[in-house]
Amino acid sequence: MAQVGPNGFGISYSILSLSMLGLLIWAAGAVPYVELWPQYGWHQHLMHTGMMAVCLILFFYNGRLGPFSFGRADNDRFEPARPGIVRLVRHPLLTALAL
Repeated sequence: MAQVGPNGFGISYSILSLSMLGLLIWAAGAVPYVELWPQYGWHQHLMHTGMMAVCLILFFYNGRLGPFSFGRADNDRFEPARPGIVRLVRHPLLTALAL
C-alpha cells in the first residue's frame, strides 16, 4: 500500500478479485456433471417458487426497521402498529436464508 497508494491498492485488489472470481466460474464450468438423482419438471417449479418467495421477502424487508434486527441504532423507532413484513415472519432475512 505504501508503494502504490490507496487508489492503486484498491484497483489492484479489485482486478485480482475479479480475476479469481472468473477463474472460479471457469473451474466450476469445467467440472464433469455427475447426476445424483434424476431431475423432474416439478423440481424446477418448486425452486422457482421458493426463489420468488425469497426475493419478495427481501424486497419487502429492504431497509425496514425490525425489533429483531441486530446492530441498528434506530431499532427503537419500530412501530408495532405498522410492522410490515415482520408481521408474517419474525426475522425476514433469516427466513429468506433458510428458504
